[in-house]
Parts: sequence; structure tokens; C-alpha cells
Amino acid sequence: NGSEIEYSDWSPIRSFIIDNSGVTDIKNTTIKPKEFIVEQNYPNPFNPSTVIKYIIPENSFVSVKIYNLLGKEVAALVSENKVSGTHKTMWNGTDNYGKQVSSGTYIYKVVTESNTASMKMILIK
Repeated sequence: NGSEIEYSDWSPIRSFIIDNSGVTDIKNTTIKPKEFIVEQNYPNPFNPSTVIKYIIPENSFVSVKIYNLLGKEVAALVSENKVSGTHKTMWNGTDNYGKQVSSGTYIYKVVTESNTASMKMILIK
């Protein structure tokens, strides 16, 4: 079976079996998140960029958009299918046309097929 017996002066058993499949093998396990979480962006307040982190419990189409306080879309950061797990996206304070936006409070909204969350962030120049 490919196993060998080794001896050790540091073990009370004094012998152990080494399996050639790998003593330090780690089974390929995936921990699936149980809930939808959108974290506070960091840093906040920010200049010149910030990171938005979110966790999705199942594979889903994900949209991450930035809005001003009037509800107008400023930037679309993510619009694609994502696998279950933790994801990050960065916003550099520019709009959909690459123009730098002004200082102020903005809302980021993360939408999946079954969940939605919005949070405030502050851009300071």
C-alpha cells in the first residue's frame, strides 16, 4: 500500500506509519458561506480609493453600483456571475466615464439574485 514504518525517539509509541499519499495532505474542502454579507468599505472616509468586500452564499449574478445621495448612478463596478464566497472590488472615485467625482457621501449597493444591501461611504479630497 506504499506505507513505511518509521521510528522516533520523541514519541512514546516510538513508531509511526508514513503513507506515501502524503503525511501533510489537506483534503480539498470548500467552506460555503451561510449568509449574504456586505462589509463596510475600507478605508472610510477614503482618498483616493476604497475596497468593497462582500460575501455571497451561492453562485449568483452580482451587481455592485455606486450612487450619489440623489439616487443617480455614478459608477457600475461589478456586473457579472460570481461563485459562492468572498469577493472584493475597488472604487477609485471615478464615474462611469472615468471622470473624478467630487467629495461627499456616496451609497454602494450590492445586489445578487436573492439579496440586496446598501451602505454609505465618504470620499474626501
